[in-house]
Amino acid sequence: MTHLKRFIALALCLALVFALSACGGDTPAAEESENPTGLVWTADYTELDAGIDYVQSAAYAGGKLYLAGSGYDEEDNDNRYLFLAVDPATGETSELTGYAPPAAPEGAENTYTTVNAIAAGPVVGLWVQENLNYYDYSSAPEGMTQEDPEFWDYAEYHDVNLLRLLDATGAEVLSLDLASIAEGQDYFYVSAITSDSEGNVYLGDQNGGFYVFAADGSQLFAAAPGSMGELSYIDKLVTLGDGRAALVTYDSATSGNVLRPFDTAAKNFGESIPIPTSGYSMYNGDENYLFYYVEGASMYGFDAAAGEGTALFNLVNCGVNVDSLSLFVPNSGEYLCLVSGHGSGPNSGYSLELATLKEVEASSLPQKTTLTLAAQYLGSDLRADVLNFNRNSDKYRIEVTDYSEFNTEDDYTAGLTRLNTEIISGKAPDILVVDGLKLDEVKTKAMKGFLDSIQAGKSVVITPEVEKNVVLSARNIPGVITTTAKVLSVYDIVNANRLVVDKAALAIIEEVFA
Repeated sequence: MTHLKRFIALALCLALVFALSACGGDTPAAEESENPTGLVWTADYTELDAGIDYVQSAAYAGGKLYLAGSGYDEEDNDNRYLFLAVDPATGETSELTGYAPPAAPEGAENTYTTVNAIAAGPVVGLWVQENLNYYDYSSAPEGMTQEDPEFWDYAEYHDVNLLRLLDATGAEVLSLDLASIAEGQDYFYVSAITSDSEGNVYLGDQNGGFYVFAADGSQLFAAAPGSMGELSYIDKLVTLGDGRAALVTYDSATSGNVLRPFDTAAKNFGESIPIPTSGYSMYNGDENYLFYYVEGASMYGFDAAAGEGTALFNLVNCGVNVDSLSLFVPNSGEYLCLVSGHGSGPNSGYSLELATLKEVEASSLPQKTTLTLAAQYLGSDLRADVLNFNRNSDKYRIEVTDYSEFNTEDDYTAGLTRLNTEIISGKAPDILVVDGLKLDEVKTKAMKGFLDSIQAGKSVVITPEVEKNVVLSARNIPGVITTTAKVLSVYDIVNANRLVVDKAALAIIEEVFA
């Protein structure tokens, strides 16, 4: 595959591939498929012209995406807060014509409102939790003006927490002051929000408080901070595929994470559901799955009947960075991904995009030569570099497998076992990222056994700095070269069948060749 080697050498010199430009040699994984068939997942990206520089909150309701965040107004030369609706079919954004920030009391100065959290409301409405911030100088002595330096000593800062129900235009339907549930807390912050199919809204706060309000504004349930045992912080609430809302928490009795669905009839929690995820990256469910969650590089759907997750697609291979995933929404056989944040490398600016994931015939996509990369716990920097490379190359792409997602609660090495099994069966990756290439002593037999196990053949072993025992263990193995990230040679790369890279060396390679 001379054409591939020439490309890799050039790409490395141009720093387009960074740590990823490993040559796959004449392996099946590095071959271009002549007649690809079958369905594959791909993403269509739409850049959103929203004027938002930071997404504070987002939700999906009534067939539209809703975003709230800050942006810079060039005409006024100032920051402003935006509340927008996005049509996922066209990517068009529009301000909510009926929306107005909550009214500040008379005499308030320097008022500022943020939409802290959004959830779907009853019918096509929206629940929004807002913070109204302002200063009050009414306690200043009569006749004192802002020209008096002592005037500013009388400033009183107010942070008002409100829960409002809005209609589809953003107009207010009802408003609730959350002062009653914030009372007694030194600092109150709504850390999670969701809703259920009945239109009820659920709030969790940073101190472990949990509250439920009906669509008419009445309070259905309240659990004050400290009243729910060891739960001291609520950061995840989800709407389940069956319409219920649930709290994600840790169950010390089972030493695992569980869902605690709320029973509106009983006005209390129902039976807990064990889940196979930490809950950090969980998303609302639909008629197909109780909820969705990210594990490793892949999106999973949780099957309630089977009590386990099903891998749906690899997000990285679809071009989606989970670190920038603000919202994930099932949508009639497709999936909407709101991707926001700063990238890295050539795409380091802020971006706000809507990715629509869909299944298409493989033959309908541009054909590229594929390199395979295997890792255990794919790091955010490496993930971003793969995404950047795949977007910038029209002839080559890197497909990633993060084997950590195959680990289980009972076996944290299950992913490595699976990788070893695949290598033995002849499915060795072109690029293997390992964590910590070190040896306590010179062990040529052990090094050879390791390289043979991954079918390394003619290979380059890259460490962040000189590892004497690694060098001495590999020096008598035919076809194996050891080097460090700072002196990595393009010649060595193009003449290798495999790259074996220490994870810590990746950042150094990127820095040296950037």
